[in-house]
Amino acid sequence: MLERAVTAGGRFVLREANNLPPGVPEEDLAAMSQAALEFGQLG
Repeated sequence: MLERAVTAGGRFVLREANNLPPGVPEEDLAAMSQAALEFGQLG
């Protein structure tokens, strides 16, 4: 999704929000952070 739809059109804010369910594995959060570093850019 990040490679095709979102990054092709411009701005998208990737964040965990405030609705993470209890017990989300740390690996899932780390994968989200890694995807942001890999596909994202600042400004």
